[in-house]
Amino acid sequence: MVITKVGMLIGYVKTVFGQPNYNAVISGLKMSLADVADTTFEADRRYGGLYAERSQDVTTRIDRALRGIGQEALERSWGDTLIVIHGTSILMWLESIGFNTHHQDLLHNLSVTRISFGGHSFDIQSFDRT
Repeated sequence: MVITKVGMLIGYVKTVFGQPNYNAVISGLKMSLADVADTTFEADRRYGGLYAERSQDVTTRIDRALRGIGQEALERSWGDTLIVIHGTSILMWLESIGFNTHHQDLLHNLSVTRISFGGHSFDIQSFDRT
């Protein structure tokens, strides 16, 4: 089952983007991560729509989760709270809240982006630090 899904993904990347793999897609195209996500969503819909999300769905889901966790952390006085999020998703979310990622399409492995939440808004204190 997993091998079939991987094979489908590789075939999909070649069919939709004309590239051999995802890394080639994001480094070889002049598309934002949001555009790649939205193109993937539309292509996925043509094949049954089981796997992909639109960029707005991703960023809305992350924003709700971070606000919920941030609010609970404030109410319970948790202090610093570690949240692990996929790098592509956090990049799309950061851009959606107006943070300038300088069109970075990948985060460094094991990097940390430090964000504070004051009850209503987010403050990006550090970005992609290793």
